[in-house]
Amino acid sequence: VLSLAQAHPDLGAVFMPEANSAIGAAQAAKEGGGKIRVMLADVNAKILDMIKAGEIFGSVNPNQGMQGYMGFMLLWMAKHPGLIDPMNDAKRSGFNPMSVPFVDNGFSIVSKDNADDFYWDKYLKRRGTKGIEE
Repeated sequence: VLSLAQAHPDLGAVFMPEANSAIGAAQAAKEGGGKIRVMLADVNAKILDMIKAGEIFGSVNPNQGMQGYMGFMLLWMAKHPGLIDPMNDAKRSGFNPMSVPFVDNGFSIVSKDNADDFYWDKYLKRRGTKGIEE
């Protein structure tokens, strides 16, 4: 990122696909004077700390828990179409009424204002779960 910034002095932002490259980009941005904003698509405790410190501008965070939960629920509903009883000809025609055009999987934009809400340890504590070591 530092070389990119030197080659393009008007560069104002970069988007990184995951945490490790964003950490490197943030360090390069800092070494280059701090005018480049770093955005990414990942969160972990280090990234959240850097967002709160202003070293990383923000992150797009997919809610993996919601993705897994909703995916499972949709598959279960598709397997059990008899539980869905729409007011149409689905039962008579044998059509599976399970159709979902859009499911919100919980994408969030993480910024300084809400970074505290995305720490795994706080989430697991709130849910009464110890984590993967449990």
